[in-house]
Amino acid sequence: MNEQELTRIFIGSRADQYLKKWQDQKLQMHWPALIFGMYWLLYRKMYLYCFLMFCGTCLLTTLLVWAVLASNVPVELVSPIGFVPNILLSLFGYRLYQRFVYSKVKPYEEKPKYSLEIFKLYGGVTWSVPVLFVLLYVMGSVGFTIELIKFMY
Repeated sequence: MNEQELTRIFIGSRADQYLKKWQDQKLQMHWPALIFGMYWLLYRKMYLYCFLMFCGTCLLTTLLVWAVLASNVPVELVSPIGFVPNILLSLFGYRLYQRFVYSKVKPYEEKPKYSLEIFKLYGGVTWSVPVLFVLLYVMGSVGFTIELIKFMY
């Protein structure tokens, strides 16, 4: 099986769309990455990239909070900077996903370690992980809010 066929198998149902975008070398906006950010990475099973983006976002948020608290900079001027990670992800989303796919396809093409069905499951998309993270985020936010209300009153 050649690289093109393995790439199609790994990506899944949207393979034609991604392969077409990858042929065009210009910078393109990836709207799902802009709108959903880290959740798009989880949906595409790009867990390491999601972790790195999460760490970068936490660092950026910490620096922004520190900047607001340490100076007289209004929050309204600083808060739009929080969108920068999603904007960057949307600009480089296609290339990032291409890199991710080829980093999985090339080793499998050279030396398959498992069946093609397992390889297909390894790629593609998943709804369970992003939904789980949304639920955990909501539960954490509600729990934090309840504790904050208890503390304040």
